[in-house]
Parts: sequence; C-alpha cells; structure tokens
Amino acid sequence: MIAVSAQQQGGGPNPNRVPDAFEAALAAGKKSAWLDDVLFNYAQWMEYQGRVHIDEEGALAHRPDYVKAVALYRRLLAEFKEGETRYRDEAQNRLDDLVKPAVSVGVDTFFLPDSEISFMAAWRNVKKVDYTLYALDLVKDVNLEGRGDQSWLEAINTADLKKVHTLKKDTRDDGTHQPGLDVMKVDQTLAPGAYLLVASAKGASARELVLVTDAALALKTGGSKALAWFCNALDGAPLPGTPV
Repeated sequence: MIAVSAQQQGGGPNPNRVPDAFEAALAAGKKSAWLDDVLFNYAQWMEYQGRVHIDEEGALAHRPDYVKAVALYRRLLAEFKEGETRYRDEAQNRLDDLVKPAVSVGVDTFFLPDSEISFMAAWRNVKKVDYTLYALDLVKDVNLEGRGDQSWLEAINTADLKKVHTLKKDTRDDGTHQPGLDVMKVDQTLAPGAYLLVASAKGASARELVLVTDAALALKTGGSKALAWFCNALDGAPLPGTPV
C-alpha cells in the first residue's frame, strides 16, 4: 500500500507526501479491504507528525493536527464494530487521550527555606486550571493502608488540610486539543514543611508532594543493615537527636 510505504519512509524528501497518500487511499471507502489500516495509520501520523510547515526560522517542522487525528479515530470507531478491526481498542484509547480533560503537575526537587517555589504544569482540553497548596503532616495526614488502587497522595483527604496558597492558570485553550506546558511559580515563600499540591480542572485532577527543608537524609544499605545520615543540606553538618 503506497500510503503505508510512504509512512514507513517518513515521506522521503517530501514528508507531506504521507498525508496526501493517505487521503488518496481513503477515496475508496469501505470498498477497500485496507480501510481500517488507512484510518488508523493516518490518524497516528496526524497525531504524532502531521503536515510539515516552514517555521519562523525558515526550517521545515512537523505540526501535529490533533483535530484531524480525532476525526480519523472517530471514523474508524464508527465504521468498524467490535471484532471487525484489530485497531478498535487502541483507537478508542488514543481518542480518549486526545479529547478528555487532563492535567498534571511535577516537582523534581525539594526547596530550601526562603527559596522560590516552582513546579511543572501540563494540561489538555481545559480552559482554566486551579492549583492549591495544602500544609501536610506526613505522619498524621498520610494513610498507607486500605487505599485500594489509589496512590498514597490520592488517598489524602484535603478537607482535613489547611489551604496555604492558590494559583490560577488561564490556558487559552482553543478547542484543538493542543497540550499545554508551563512552569508555575508560587509568589510567596513557604515555611519549612511538607505540602500537598493539587491541580484541578473540569473534573480532572493531579497531585504532587512539595517539600521545603534545609535538611537531607542519606541512606546506605547493606545486607540486613542500614546507615542513615541526617544532615544540613547546605553544609552537611549532622543533625543529632532527630528521629528517623
């Protein structure tokens, strides 16, 4: 099949040859025994590659077309019932990922007292995201038992926590299923301690742990023994008498 061959070659010198070939292959409709292959592979190409455009610096750049990908996945699901194509389950999964509201947050380090607090935020299909920081006692507020499929962060009841800061993000979502990414900064210092960061938007939510501390714990294990070194994170000075 010309379209799939062009896809495997990345389009050669003309990457837009791939979607053009898929469009031509779609013309036969269900008369073609390859229609499900065409729809799925075309959707994959548009989701991850798209058409090639010239960017602001004059270079060729791929631009995924999520709207087109969604339309192709939906057409595959509409035209092929359960058991009629091997692509149905994966097409449904990819469609869900593209159209459902989603948010995520990430914190890759701990923060020293009086330092700027920041975190990575990502979203899709939402116009606004609310971010809330709650003061967290890692001994009293965390339950590691009876959580079922929930992570220990998801199992924390925020109704019992003190809210210490909130942020809002206007994503300027335009309805084309584009993913968004930004670094969010907390415009106030946080006292030393643990905090639960919660992102929420349109029924979607995500959580992350934020730690503000000038202490560090190094752990070395060997056989049935473990050596813990609890110290100042700045100069390595030991912090004696601290329960670990």
